[in-house]
Amino acid sequence: MLKLSQLMLNNFRSIKEETFIFQSFAVLIGQNNAGKSNVLNAIAVLLEGTSKDVKSEEFFNRNNDFIIVGKFSNVTEYLDILSPQHRPRIEQCIDDDGIITVRRVGNATEQALSSIQILNPATGTFSTPTGIDAALKQILPEVVYVRPLADVADEVSNKAASSLTKIITAISSEIESRAQPLLDRAYEDANKLLNVIPDPADPTREQDQRIEALTGIEGRVTRYLQETFPGSKVRLKMELPTVKQILGGVDVFIHDGVLWNPYYRQGQGIQRVLLLSMLRALALELRERPENAVRRPFILLIEEPELFLYPLAQEQMRDALESISTTYQVTFSTHSPLLLSPNRLSGLIRLHKVPDPDTSLKKTKVIGAPITEEILEAEKDIIAILNLQRSAQLFFSDTVVLVEGEDDLHLYRAIFEKLFSTTLELEDIALVEIGGKDRLPRLKNILTNVCPKVFAIADVDYIWEGAENELGVDVDLNQLVQQCKSKAEEELTRDPNMQDLGGDEKAGKIKELMKTCCFTNESCDKRNAVCGKLEELGTLVLNRGDIEAYVGLGKASKGKYLSAAREIESGERTLNFEDELRSLYSKVKRSAELHA
Repeated sequence: MLKLSQLMLNNFRSIKEETFIFQSFAVLIGQNNAGKSNVLNAIAVLLEGTSKDVKSEEFFNRNNDFIIVGKFSNVTEYLDILSPQHRPRIEQCIDDDGIITVRRVGNATEQALSSIQILNPATGTFSTPTGIDAALKQILPEVVYVRPLADVADEVSNKAASSLTKIITAISSEIESRAQPLLDRAYEDANKLLNVIPDPADPTREQDQRIEALTGIEGRVTRYLQETFPGSKVRLKMELPTVKQILGGVDVFIHDGVLWNPYYRQGQGIQRVLLLSMLRALALELRERPENAVRRPFILLIEEPELFLYPLAQEQMRDALESISTTYQVTFSTHSPLLLSPNRLSGLIRLHKVPDPDTSLKKTKVIGAPITEEILEAEKDIIAILNLQRSAQLFFSDTVVLVEGEDDLHLYRAIFEKLFSTTLELEDIALVEIGGKDRLPRLKNILTNVCPKVFAIADVDYIWEGAENELGVDVDLNQLVQQCKSKAEEELTRDPNMQDLGGDEKAGKIKELMKTCCFTNESCDKRNAVCGKLEELGTLVLNRGDIEAYVGLGKASKGKYLSAAREIESGERTLNFEDELRSLYSKVKRSAELHA
């Protein structure tokens, strides 16, 4: 499909300078006022903007122009929809990768928008060659922009450009080819009643089977004309509308149980559900489209498609948008985890506001880099853990802390609230259990691309069961692990009760002894060096081995973690090594405050 693959913004609204990479299904997430709507608006301005869209608020720095540059891929697949005179103009602007690059510039002084400019790959310059506007209009996507609360007056005054009307038109274009044969037969009958037609048996002769009212009017007009111009005749020729013209005139009425009224006179709730219904219908039509059908594409932009929709309807909306994105590009912003699909995380774009060092303003930045399809394919088991509950926390919090298991989750939450007399939610910190330390480095790698800051809290055995995946080949880590393993094996050999152990039982005992060896004076320097390196990467290793040591729980405490958490919250259970816990949590809390 023809796709906006890259958008580069300079000085536009809250975006000082940023590049956005888009998939066919792109989801903008971030907190309120992060700049999501500004990205959608930039796309609309690039493709269909006018000078009316340029106000002082459109400029990050009101003394400088704004620049919007878009790269569109797969252009060659759509050349056949161009007229013969326009095709050469576009072909000479396609680069070796099948991409055309277009630009719009907003003039800060005059508050005006330039014509659309196209990059000439041969010269590396932007210009607006004669006729290029008309050529681009045939091939660049039409914008269908659904804003969160459309103004009724705008819908009525500019109905042809309203989002619902454009979706109706898209649905109509999909059924045009199927309606044509039936309407052709109807047109043939109508044409006989409205027009003089050639005689099928003798083309040199005519047949007049028109309705009497029409021929009567024509006869009277002819007689009046002949009073001044004898011998002259009048013939009324009726032009029948095309299928496209008929379908383009479709309007939508809704019966509310009492009256039929235009959709734009209905409430916002029913308008949103109507939008969902139309998108689902369009998705079905697109699935039935012939494979070789090529039409001018559209790009669907939606702000908060979840508005006014109950949970099941939100999932239906997501499925409809995913289906449409196989044919047309879809980009939307959302605050709902139900609109996120673990299967389409490659299209996730996380936005965040950060202070601009050159001004007193905050600017919009993209967090991380796009999650590639290769990563998603390789990490299917990791993606599977991103269920609804975790998605809500992972993708909509500024600071994420990963912990190993659900039992740990209860304890870490209670400890934080005890130490700081506040909740993780109020500090915008998401605490997420990941079901085992083996998943920690891989999930951290993915989340770094969509979360401003990702931490992990791990037991000391993470040093030999996962740290290598973060640190790579590291001399201190290798020496520490070998040192602890050698001492553990030596102790195991000295204990006569352990001589007969074998297999998994022996390996488990060695790992248990390695924890003890890790805290000897001999290992102290290496352990601190390794933990310091992990801390720089956001992984905080517990100095006392595991979380149980800090809350007075032992090996036989399975099933007691939730009650221990409640006792910590109530003050019935005392924390051990409280200063160490406070130091560890303070690193997380300071980061959350920095990103607030």
